[in-house]
Amino acid sequence: MKKIITLLLLCFLRILSVEAQATGQINGQVIDEKHVAVIYGAVSLIMAIDSVQVRSAITTAKGD
Repeated sequence: MKKIITLLLLCFLRILSVEAQATGQINGQVIDEKHVAVIYGAVSLIMAIDSVQVRSAITTAKGD
């Protein structure tokens, strides 16, 4: 019985660790030094640890 409880606990903890890696969302507006939206500008998300590009996107006509 003790082994079954331990096994279930380990399975539960494993599921929690997978859920902790859920994806998120970043929103914002790209503006220049004159506070004007950057139209169709390239935006890249880069990992701080090794500078690997994670995701890239192009802004809209409103800089979103």
